[in-house]
Amino acid sequence: MSNPDPYSQPNPYGPPAPNQQQPYGAPVTPGYGYGPTPGMPGSVPPGYPAQQPYGYQPPVAPPPAQRNKLVFVVSIIMIVGGAIGLITNLAAASAILYVFGGVGIAVLIVSVILGVVEIIAGILGVRGASDPAQGQRLFTLGIALLALAVVMMIVNIMTGSVGATAVVGLLLPILFVVGANQLRQRA
Repeated sequence: MSNPDPYSQPNPYGPPAPNQQQPYGAPVTPGYGYGPTPGMPGSVPPGYPAQQPYGYQPPVAPPPAQRNKLVFVVSIIMIVGGAIGLITNLAAASAILYVFGGVGIAVLIVSVILGVVEIIAGILGVRGASDPAQGQRLFTLGIALLALAVVMMIVNIMTGSVGATAVVGLLLPILFVVGANQLRQRA
């Protein structure tokens, strides 16, 4: 038998009927008509953020660190150049040893070490181009890279194979050291 009184049944769509109590612990949900009226103070149109209390200052993110463009660009060029030089030197190792003999071993060892250090310095340079705290480490790495590039230039002069790549191979570490010094001074 059904009860004809609609207020005696639980209402799932709003507040309980006047003669019923909300179960203990149940969330209280106001029915229709409760809350701020649209257009009145305290109401916020849909899609807009809620108003903050007077004097509230939203948190401000620190400005992004400025990236040293010289270190960043030279690092990318060194990664690409070091990888190409490493692959080329390892692929042509037998020809280098055949043409240059005993000096070819020195050329191959120095060029492989230089290629690996260029790749490492390039990766660290890209990662640390916006961090002034990394400036000293990049500067030290750049000096080591410059020393290897000078040794490679001397070997190239001894073998008579000085070209544009040898000059660029000496110019990039110089630019890396200059950029790392700028980054170091910013710290």
